[in-house]
Amino acid sequence: MPGFVYRGQISGAQDPVTVDIVMAPSVTFTVGDAIYTDDGLAKLGTSSTDVFGIVVAIVDKNGIDLNNTSSSNYDGTWSDSTHTYTSTATNDDSDGKQVRVKVVPDPYALWYNDADGDFTFPTDQFRMGVLITEAQLDETSFDEEDVGTFQVWEIDPVGDGDNSECLCRISGWQGYAYEPETAQ
Repeated sequence: MPGFVYRGQISGAQDPVTVDIVMAPSVTFTVGDAIYTDDGLAKLGTSSTDVFGIVVAIVDKNGIDLNNTSSSNYDGTWSDSTHTYTSTATNDDSDGKQVRVKVVPDPYALWYNDADGDFTFPTDQFRMGVLITEAQLDETSFDEEDVGTFQVWEIDPVGDGDNSECLCRISGWQGYAYEPETAQ
């Protein structure tokens, strides 16, 4: 499975809230990517950015999924097979198509992810770490109890003995209204 896949809520909510955010120009987004926002535009998450949310769809400026809208409503490159869109250099301009990512911006949503290495149970459970790419956790970074943009919630959630798979949540959420303290 690619990137982050929605699996539920730790708050008990049923359906996640979504928001549509205009894509930054000349960037390739895939459903399942972690993103942050800068100047009101969606950009790909990195190991050094807080995460605003996870992409669950790619839509035109009217909120219609690119599979179900006219190709005249977007001018970048859309791949239905990979659910990937590359925005044009003018996507964010008033004359641009303003294609958007539909994002779940919820720090209490649980996401399935297949990290780049095996977690150790129970040592790594509830620890914090960061991304290695916008779509994958860096397992080696999960060595802190209180610093990181993602928190491992469950290791091997499928129960097939694959300890690289986990359920996680956003812990360094860009939507918090304060500057979080960092470890020294």
